[in-house]
Amino acid sequence: MAVTDWELARRSAPAGHSIRNPHLRALAERAEVAKARARRLVGGIVLAQLDWSPAPRAWSIGQCLEHLVLTGARYHELMSAALARAWLRRPPATSYDDWPSSLFGRLLHEAVRPEGRRRRAPRILDPRMRVRPDVLRSFLEIQADYQSLLKAADGMAVEEVRLHSPVSRLVRLHLGDCFRILAAHTERHLDQAERVRAHPAFPA
Repeated sequence: MAVTDWELARRSAPAGHSIRNPHLRALAERAEVAKARARRLVGGIVLAQLDWSPAPRAWSIGQCLEHLVLTGARYHELMSAALARAWLRRPPATSYDDWPSSLFGRLLHEAVRPEGRRRRAPRILDPRMRVRPDVLRSFLEIQADYQSLLKAADGMAVEEVRLHSPVSRLVRLHLGDCFRILAAHTERHLDQAERVRAHPAFPA
């Protein structure tokens, strides 16, 4: 498969209904829900509200979104490269089934899901102190890119496409791990941002 064909597949329409693997399709639909949640979060608020945090070390709505943009961009770079290599290799395994998590993948998913126990993000994924006024647009673009990666992976045995974590080269994951980790991680920080907006002291 030529790299140009890979780029074409990656940029194709990310509509969830066009993904044949039901597990990848469900993740694409979760991304659509995430985009709608983010639009509701940011709709009707000004930059001062986007930047407001309930405590000195707590993140604002904007910082939650900045963190998701930064994390998504780092993961997507590695996932895109791994997918491109897989397309070039033409791996024989093709699957529309569910996939098993790797050990590290399962541990990371448990840590970053909304009910997980991780409290601090890795230093390299810390959001900037002040957020950009257009952070919502960047978040929506990251989610669309995630959906295009899901579509490009449709039909692959995603557990056979390997890459390292963007946080540490010592942690090896597979593509399916990354898809699930990112979906859970996005929902975790949207929950966090919604709690900020619902805070009694949130500025009017």
